Amino acid sequence: LAHAKKVQSHCSRAKALADDKRIDEAVYYARGVIRACPESSVGWLLLLGVLVRGGRLWEAAQEAEEAHALFSADSELTIARARVISLRGHADEAERLLALAHREQPDETRLSRALKAMRSARRQQQAGNEAFRQGAHERAAAEYSLALEQDVEGMLRGVLLGNRAQARLTAGR
Repeated sequence: LAHAKKVQSHCSRAKALADDKRIDEAVYYARGVIRACPESSVGWLLLLGVLVRGGRLWEAAQEAEEAHALFSADSELTIARARVISLRGHADEAERLLALAHREQPDETRLSRALKAMRSARRQQQAGNEAFRQGAHERAAAEYSLALEQDVEGMLRGVLLGNRAQARLTAGR
């Protein structure tokens, strides 16, 4: 019981520190959770979340690879890894990773939902890109907004926000 309370405290502390942009301290606590629970991916998920919040995507990618080597069948970790890959600008690779994991675990609902959402958001993004090329900047902004709604895992969030902002600026809003 005392061990569980300590782990829970470390998780809460890491999240609070990340919220305060104290990323190095949050990483310290997340690593403490990894050490305390070596048979669980909870600490790894916490660490990846902290690193992404701090914008340390390269480091998050390295940690995601290490976590994947330990917990390759963990769907939550696979989604987190795909998110990091996509946020680093490799959406195609992230989608392939989700598709492969979905083929290996077809009954895993969260993987299926993440893959479907990513594909849907990317189609909407393509529609926005096409509208932008045609000079329909208001329509492009609307398409990017729809894509943001469909991107439930936040894998394309940065790109979509940037695209929508550019479309709105070009439209004169």
